[in-house]
Amino acid sequence: MKLPFFSRRPQPDPAGFYPTGITPAAVGENEIHLTRVAGKKVIVTRSGGDLVAFSNICPHAAADLSQGRLARGQIKCPDHGYTFDVRTGRATWPPGEGCHLSRYPLKVEQDEIMVRVP
Repeated sequence: MKLPFFSRRPQPDPAGFYPTGITPAAVGENEIHLTRVAGKKVIVTRSGGDLVAFSNICPHAAADLSQGRLARGQIKCPDHGYTFDVRTGRATWPPGEGCHLSRYPLKVEQDEIMVRVP
């Protein structure tokens, strides 16, 4: 998956949100859009009609989630099959798993998705 190209390192707005180079219209339901925000790989998708952003790194064993499967608002890790709800970050499989997917706030400004990462 190709990351958006920026000729210079994007700067955050005053609230700490970085541009992603992705427009809301480009993001379909359960589609994986990988981008880099402040040096971190971030997945942007749409779940239940809402835009969401979360870490590309599986919290269980640091696998690349962009290589996983995204369906019905859940991302499945390609390495061990752990599954996470992209809207809450909660693990949905295996049952009782305590690790959480890192989710990031986002906003749309001038028809571009902006994401804030820690």
